[in-house]
Amino acid sequence: MSTITPPETSVDDFEREMSLEDFEKAVDQVCNHATETFAMISSGATGPVPTITFDGLPDEVAQILAEDMGDVATDPQLKASGLLPTIVGIALNSHKTRTVNQLEREKRESESATTAHVKRIKQGGNIDKAQQDFEEAIDKTANRNIADYTKREMELAGQLKKAGAAHPKARPAILLMYSKLSGFFVRLWDSLKRAFTTLVRNVKKLMEGAVKFIADKLGGAAKAVGKFIGGLF
Repeated sequence: MSTITPPETSVDDFEREMSLEDFEKAVDQVCNHATETFAMISSGATGPVPTITFDGLPDEVAQILAEDMGDVATDPQLKASGLLPTIVGIALNSHKTRTVNQLEREKRESESATTAHVKRIKQGGNIDKAQQDFEEAIDKTANRNIADYTKREMELAGQLKKAGAAHPKARPAILLMYSKLSGFFVRLWDSLKRAFTTLVRNVKKLMEGAVKFIADKLGGAAKAVGKFIGGLF
């Protein structure tokens, strides 16, 4: 991984020349890191999120990707640069709408499954079998949603590469935005997977509170996505 310590970002930094080849390679590396991490999260693997590496990229490109992975929506220098073209805004708005819709669907399905399971617990019967079925249903929902989002991550990468090809001066700004956006979603899906794990382990203790727990988590995630992407333009 690059050990470059980036200087403070300025508007001029976003106007540095970047070849299309380097831009597309960097976008691919960000995308591959995100999709590989999503697969790890979906599998239930434990441990820290893998660190992104910038193999084969010029130092100035790696430097852009080494910027702080904080909330890009509050980055005044990126917004002030004015270099994110309209085509990127259209792609991001579509990405936001589809992801929020997905999270709301997951919320409804998880609420339904949790409500039904709490009812079965109250009624007694084969609780072990009911718990197993519940865990499988929740895990299936969570993994399907990660898989669906992974496809959209790849679609967005393709759209951003097209935008970079059409707008050479915007490449550094697009790349920085995309690296931070991907980092946001890696953290989001990791957080939600952990929330689902907490849910299935504690549903018997939480009972009706389990429904509110998962609804709050997924509802909060949908709002966070809308705020994060909506703040870019």
